[in-house]
Amino acid sequence: MKFGPLAKNIAIEFITNEEEQQAILLPADYRPADTHYETVRVSEEGASDHCSQEWNSGELLVVEAHMIRQFDFEGKTHYTIAENHVVGWFYDETPET
Repeated sequence: MKFGPLAKNIAIEFITNEEEQQAILLPADYRPADTHYETVRVSEEGASDHCSQEWNSGELLVVEAHMIRQFDFEGKTHYTIAENHVVGWFYDETPET
């Protein structure tokens, strides 16, 4: 079954770089710093038609990390973010010809 976001929501996925995932030993009392922002990718489900701009699958967004919503359905975890919690995006600077 395919998920379709509504009401100015964008379906997202976390970016994983398998090359950077390595085992690191940390002290028992280590606590990671809270991240206020997260870079995510628009998933293939895309964005609601009600968003104020078109968000395409694969685009990289910078979002407020604490506003990411998560839910599970049929064994798959889905993530969404409301469009107003997108603080920016990365785009290609090459000029169009």
